[in-house]
Amino acid sequence: MARHEKIVDLYWSDEGDFVLGDNNDLRDTQNDAYRGLIQRVLTRIKSRKGDWGLQESIGAGVTAVVGTPNTAETGARLKFLIQNELMVDDLLRPGEFIVDVFPASKSIIAVAVVIT
Repeated sequence: MARHEKIVDLYWSDEGDFVLGDNNDLRDTQNDAYRGLIQRVLTRIKSRKGDWGLQESIGAGVTAVVGTPNTAETGARLKFLIQNELMVDDLLRPGEFIVDVFPASKSIIAVAVVIT
C-alpha cells in the first residue's frame, strides 16, 4: 500500500468543500498519508463514466441502481460496480479491500468499503 502514500490531491472536507491551509492557500493531502487515497475512492464511487473530462473512463456509476427494488440482486450489482471500479488503473488490488453491501431499511442500501 506504500504506493498510495504518493497520491496527492487537494484536501476537501467531508462535506466536499476545499480546505484552506495555514498560509490561506488551498490545502493538499501531502502530509496526510492516506487522505488522497480515501478521496480518490470516494470520487470513483460517487462518479459515473464521463463525469471527469480528463479521466472519462473512471466512475462506478452506482446511480444505475437508483430506483430499483432493494433486493439481493440489486445489492450484488452495486457491489460488483464498486469492486470493479476500485480496481481500475490499479487504484486498489484484490485482497486490499472488501466491499460490503447490506439493506439499511426497506428503501436504503448501505455500502461499507474496508481498505486493509
